[in-house]
Amino acid sequence: MINGDVRNLPVKSQQHLCSPTSCKKSPEKQEEPKDTISLHGKSILDEHVIMPPNLNKISINKTLVNFAESLEERPATGQEKEWTIMFYMDGANDLEPHMAKAMLDLENVGSNDKVNLVAQIARLSQDEVKKVLGEKYKDDPKALEEVRNHKTNVDGDWNGVKRYYIINNQDTASRHPYYTSRMEKDLYLKDISDPQTLADFVSWGIKKYPAKHYMLVVMDHGAGWPGALNNDFSGYNGQMMSTPSIAEALKTAEKTTNKKLDIVHFATCLMGSSEVAYQLKDSADYMIASEEMGTTKALNYGPVLQKINDSLRNGGASTKDLSRIIVNHFKENQDAFMTHAAIDLSMMEEVKNKINDLAVALHNTSTPLNLLKEIISGTQNYGNLSFEDTYRDYRDLKDFAYAITLDDRITDEKLKVAAFNARLAVEQAVVGITPPATYTREETAGVTVEHHGRRKITRVNVIEEQIGGGGMSIYLPIEKKSDYEKLKQEYSQLDIAKNTQWDEFIEKEINSPSMGDNAWKNLVQTLDKGVK
Repeated sequence: MINGDVRNLPVKSQQHLCSPTSCKKSPEKQEEPKDTISLHGKSILDEHVIMPPNLNKISINKTLVNFAESLEERPATGQEKEWTIMFYMDGANDLEPHMAKAMLDLENVGSNDKVNLVAQIARLSQDEVKKVLGEKYKDDPKALEEVRNHKTNVDGDWNGVKRYYIINNQDTASRHPYYTSRMEKDLYLKDISDPQTLADFVSWGIKKYPAKHYMLVVMDHGAGWPGALNNDFSGYNGQMMSTPSIAEALKTAEKTTNKKLDIVHFATCLMGSSEVAYQLKDSADYMIASEEMGTTKALNYGPVLQKINDSLRNGGASTKDLSRIIVNHFKENQDAFMTHAAIDLSMMEEVKNKINDLAVALHNTSTPLNLLKEIISGTQNYGNLSFEDTYRDYRDLKDFAYAITLDDRITDEKLKVAAFNARLAVEQAVVGITPPATYTREETAGVTVEHHGRRKITRVNVIEEQIGGGGMSIYLPIEKKSDYEKLKQEYSQLDIAKNTQWDEFIEKEINSPSMGDNAWKNLVQTLDKGVK
C-alpha cells in the first residue's frame, strides 16, 4: 500500500484465501463479442470481405487473431539485451493519478541498447477516480474539495489496461502530458488483480524482449502477507491478488518461458515480510520490498533507472549488486520508503528453518507468556500510518529475536539460542537495507468504529518516531483475537504456516490469558520512558 489502506479488501486468489466476512463474488469476465474480434481496438476482418462458401467470418477472425497474437509474442528483432525490466502498474484504484504520471517518469529515461522497458498499466476514467477518491475522503472536507477539483490530465481520459514498450521522450523540455511510448496491446477492462493477467504479462515480456536478466516491478497498494494489487474497476470493486496467487503467477510464467525472474521489486507498502519472501523463494533470485508503508514518491522510478543505466555503462553489475543499487537509491530518498531491503531468496529455506526452531522454542518455553507479550509489544512494528490495525501486528523479525537474546529475565537457553540463530539467518539473507529513519506520525486513541469499510480513528497528537528494521517482518499479533480469528484461515494457506509451527505459537500466544489493564498501563508507561 502506498499512502493509504486497502479498506478491508477481499482477496482474489486461485485458492480462495479470503475470509467469509470479506469476500466478494468475482465478476464475470468481460469478453469481446465473438463475431467481432479486434486487435488494438480495430477490426481485423472487415464485414464486407467476400469469403469462400465453406468458411465463415468467425472462423477466419479466430484464425487471424491467433496469427496476430503469435506475432505479438514473437521476439523483437535486434541483439539480446542485458536486462528487460517489466512494470506492472495498477492504477485501477485511488493511485490512478500517481500511476498515470509514473508512466511519464519511465518515458523520461526509456529503453536503450542495454535495457528493455515494458509496462502494463491499468487506469480509471476521471469520473471513476473522483468516485473512488470521494469515497476514501468523504469524512475529510478539505480532501473532498481537492477531489472535486481533481484532474489527472495525463494521456487523455481513458480507463482500462494497456501494454507499452517504453520509449524515451526526447522532447523533455516541452513534453506534453501524453504517452509517446509504443502501445503493444490494448487489454480493455482486463482484471489487473487476476493472477493470470500477471502471468501473461511476464510471459509476454520475456518472450517478446529476450535479455540476459529479467526484473519485475510491481507498483500498487500492498497489504503484506495477505497480498497486493487491488482493482477498483467497476464490477471488480476491491479485488486483491493474494501472495500465494502472486507466487503461482510467476511460476506459471516461468513454466511458459523456461526463464526465471532475477529480481522482483514491490514498489508497494508492507510487502517486505518473511511470509512473502518465503512464498516467492522459487519465483525469483532476489526480492526487494519495504517492511513499512511508503509514499507515492516510490512510483517515480526514473532516477532508479538512471542509476541502473549508469551501472551498466560502467561495466555492469551482478544481480545482487543491482539489487543493492536499487536499495541504495531509497537510502538517499527515504521520503519514498522508510524501510527497504534486498533479500536473497535462496536463503529463505534456512530462514524458514530458523523461524520454525524459534516457534518450537517459544511454544515449549517455561518463560511466562506475559513476559513474551511485553517483548512483542516493544518490538518494532509497522503500519502506524494506516487505518488497519492488522498491519501493526507486522513486527520486525530480527528485532524480536534480538530482544529475546538480550533480555536477562529469560533464562531458557534453548529459546535464546533459537532466537540468536533466527537473527543470524535474517542477517545472512538480507543483502542490502536502508538505515533507520525518523518520520512524523499522528498518534491515535479512542475506540475505533467501522465506517464504510475503514476505521475511523481519533487523532490525539503528532509525534516523531524512528523507523527501521532488519529487512523482513513477521506476523505476530497480540491481544487482538477478533483480527486474528478473521485472518487465521488466510494465514494458514501460506507456505510458511504450512512448513513451520509459527502459526501454532500465534494460536497459543493470542489465546493466552490477558495481561490485564493495569499491566498494560504499566507497560505503556515503561515504553514511553524508553525502557524495554
